[in-house]
Amino acid sequence: MRLDSELALREGFLAYVYGMAGEEAKARAILSKLQQQRSSRNIGPVAFAVAYLGLRDSERALASLEEAVDKRDISLMTFAALTIDPTFDPLRGDPRFERILRRMNLWDYAVAAQRR
Repeated sequence: MRLDSELALREGFLAYVYGMAGEEAKARAILSKLQQQRSSRNIGPVAFAVAYLGLRDSERALASLEEAVDKRDISLMTFAALTIDPTFDPLRGDPRFERILRRMNLWDYAVAAQRR
C-alpha cells in the first residue's frame, strides 16, 4: 500500500489511538510501517509526532514537530489545532513546544486559547 501525506497522517493518528488505548504493539507496528515507507513515500514528520504522542514519547514527538516546521510539512497547515487539541497537552509547558508555536506564529493564539 502506498501512503500519501494525508493517509500517513491518518495512520499516525491511528497509532496515537492505539497507543493511548494501551495497544502499544499495534501502535508500534503502524509506526514501523510509516518509518519503512518514509524514504519512498511522502510521509511528513507530523504523522510521526502524533504517533509518538500516543506512545507517550514526548522527546521524539517534539523532535518530529521541529523537523516538520523546518521542512514546512504541509500537514502543519491544518495544525492551528496545536494550540487547542488535547492530543498535544503533554507538550504544553515545554519550552521547545513554545518555540515551535512561536516559529509558526501561533503563540499569541495559543495564549488566548488557554484563557478561554
